[in-house]
Amino acid sequence: MKPGICQSCGLPFTDESKGTNRDQTESEDYCINCFQNGNFVEPSLSLREIEAKYFEKVKKNEGLTLEEAQEAIKILPTLKRWKIREDF
Repeated sequence: MKPGICQSCGLPFTDESKGTNRDQTESEDYCINCFQNGNFVEPSLSLREIEAKYFEKVKKNEGLTLEEAQEAIKILPTLKRWKIREDF
């Protein structure tokens, strides 16, 4: 099965790394690093903070390449968590 893209962090996730909803079902939208028990792990996280985290992971060689970080940052504003709603 093709990995999903987390609608919070923009990184790929597999069935094994899906987040969980309040009822403990698997989230189809979010990875376990971002979403657990129906809540965001870091609810006050901003776009700037997540971008800084990516570059810190690259710098520390924590399993994220510069190219992966740049690609994730590029799509962040289009993801469900960050998309600015235009219907207000």
